[in-house]
Amino acid sequence: MKIDVASSRSFQLCSVCNSPWASAHFGVITCRSCAAFFRRSIVLGRNYRCKRKGDCDVITDSRTSCAGCRLRKCIKVGMEVEKIRPNFDRNGPRRKEKPVSLKAPPVLTAQQPSTSSYLTQMVEGYRIFLEDTKTLYFVFHPEHVFTQEIVFQKLTAKEHTFMDRTAIAYYVKMLNGHFFPFKDLNIKEKKSVLDIFHFRFSFLNEQYLNTVYFLNDEGKQFFHYGAYIEINSPEHLYTPQRFLPDIERTFSPLISKMSRIAKKFRTHRPDDTEIAGLIGIILLREISAQFPDRGCDRILEQIQEELADYCRRTHPQDPCRMGRIICLLRGLEEICLMLTENLTIGMIINADGISIRNTDLFKT
Repeated sequence: MKIDVASSRSFQLCSVCNSPWASAHFGVITCRSCAAFFRRSIVLGRNYRCKRKGDCDVITDSRTSCAGCRLRKCIKVGMEVEKIRPNFDRNGPRRKEKPVSLKAPPVLTAQQPSTSSYLTQMVEGYRIFLEDTKTLYFVFHPEHVFTQEIVFQKLTAKEHTFMDRTAIAYYVKMLNGHFFPFKDLNIKEKKSVLDIFHFRFSFLNEQYLNTVYFLNDEGKQFFHYGAYIEINSPEHLYTPQRFLPDIERTFSPLISKMSRIAKKFRTHRPDDTEIAGLIGIILLREISAQFPDRGCDRILEQIQEELADYCRRTHPQDPCRMGRIICLLRGLEEICLMLTENLTIGMIINADGISIRNTDLFKT
């Protein structure tokens, strides 16, 4: 619905996603996030396509899940394209300027991205990773390739170990292409970093997707596309194993801890941008800890600043949002330590597969 800009009031709901703290943008009451999305999409000439049926719910917590439906709703509620000023938009085209000197050497190196774009690049890389691993599901389940339906079933530890191992190729591609300065490390240094990074990233990714697929079902825990465990009866996870009672007793505290962490993620519901920021923080912290002379501290600070700015823009009603998101990492660190201990004990109890460590790949 069109509005009179002069009479618009603060604290109204966004016409696109129903987010509070909206104001007048392009002739309609919207939040800053939707206004920026609309301006950026039009200026850059984006042509989005819905991967579902074109009827996605565009609400505050899931507005980034489908750009196609979000842009259509922006236009449907009356946002005016003609009110966009491309030359004043930093994402839009620039006016041509005369070159200062044709012989001047480039100022920026080809390897280091602009300091204002770390979070943007990481989000792009993480979204590609999610699509890659989703495609992997259809590789193993071609019967669903035409419907694009993901059917979830209970899994065993051996099955998850295989899928977790397969995902390494995809997240290494993600880190090399979108998480500076990982690609500049040599092979030995990369393996050393991934030895710690692997489990933390895996748990973080699982907990995020758990809020996507099992937000209202606390009895289930997402492990990978098409696979979950029952929190209150995880026996299927340990089959077929010898010494099943001992295995269950060993891993029971880990499952309980996972359930408590999942509850925190359901409460805060971080989106994919916030998850990408956390991935960058986990990675840069580890690189800085192992190689303090690489100067990664400044990049880490920049990522944290960009993530803090994003949290302020998307959750203006929650000034502590950044702190709450960062605190989620503590639980992940604790469960990774527990898993390492449990795998060692599991290896002693039963060496048939429950304790296979994918991180052994990084020790060769």
